Amino acid sequence: MKIAFILLGLFFVFMTLRVNARELTRDESLSLIPWNNTQKVKTFMEEETDIRALSFIDRLAFGALRGSCLPLTEHIKKIDGEANDYPDQSKNLFQLYALCSEGTMNLTRLYIKTKKPE
Repeated sequence: MKIAFILLGLFFVFMTLRVNARELTRDESLSLIPWNNTQKVKTFMEEETDIRALSFIDRLAFGALRGSCLPLTEHIKKIDGEANDYPDQSKNLFQLYALCSEGTMNLTRLYIKTKKPE
């Protein structure tokens, strides 16, 4: 019974915090339209790249490139937690998305490097 009250209390606390959170603006949302597809490609490249076939330098690059979208996801989380008067972040999101997509393209190059010609 105590657990149910605790869970119910936490639910209301999280809902209260969520009500005060800021949604993405129209410009911010428009700058992130291709992000879902980029995430799918990045995930595929991370899973399908044979890391053992890469040189040491390429393995280091692979490790760094895996985190190329992390600044973007963290910034989106930060926006989501801010108040409604938080300024529009579409320019910052666009720059961070450019970094993410560049990292995804370089992951694709590493993926291609590991594939042997048939």
